Amino acid sequence: MTVKLIQLLSVSIIIGMAPWSEAGLLQAVSTPRVSVSHQARSIQPGEVVELVVSATQPVASVEATAFEQSILLYPSSGQMVWRGLIGVDLDVEV
Repeated sequence: MTVKLIQLLSVSIIIGMAPWSEAGLLQAVSTPRVSVSHQARSIQPGEVVELVVSATQPVASVEATAFEQSILLYPSSGQMVWRGLIGVDLDVEV
């Protein structure tokens, strides 16, 4: 069941603008490493799944879709950890 959830999940991350140095030059910024995980009692119709996206540096926003629905994610630890809830509809086959 977990494999199908991950196959139905799409996550996009938007990285914010790099900070400017005192000299006015754009500082080099590396791309953050990102991990995506979920927590749930079980993944089956009628359940709620918490989606957690963690980055090694702050990101401007995170977008996700699951079961062809947009998932609202909110920052829970600065802008390095983002969380959202996925409701598994009763008529979805997982």
